[in-house]
Amino acid sequence: MRKVFIGTTVIFFLLGCVTVYGSASPNSTLSDWYGNTFQKEKELLQDEISDLYTASFKQVKEEMKEKKEDLTAGVMKARENSITTAKEEINKYNQSYMNALDEKKDELLDDNFQEEKKQLEEKIISEIEQDTIAILTDLLN
Repeated sequence: MRKVFIGTTVIFFLLGCVTVYGSASPNSTLSDWYGNTFQKEKELLQDEISDLYTASFKQVKEEMKEKKEDLTAGVMKARENSITTAKEEINKYNQSYMNALDEKKDELLDDNFQEEKKQLEEKIISEIEQDTIAILTDLLN
């Protein structure tokens, strides 16, 4: 914006100089002088405006490149954060599931052990009773 203001100021200054120069040269006709001066000033202004536009476009292009890089970095950081969070949640769920499986395994093993212990005790008691009956039968007969 500053460059445009400076360019406009230069243009008005040059036009003011041209007017003073045109009125100070009485030997040439005003139309010849105006035509030559206008052509020179026109070319000068076109070059200056072209340079200003080129510089402005380069600046805008550079700013856009920087914004793109910033956005890309932001997206990549957000992606990494999402991946890290997802992995942490999966690991928490996995650990919770493994703990639940271990608890169930222990519970089933304990239930199985108690069941087998009870059956074994009943079998031993039954064998003891049968052996006792057999011994008593032999003794009493």
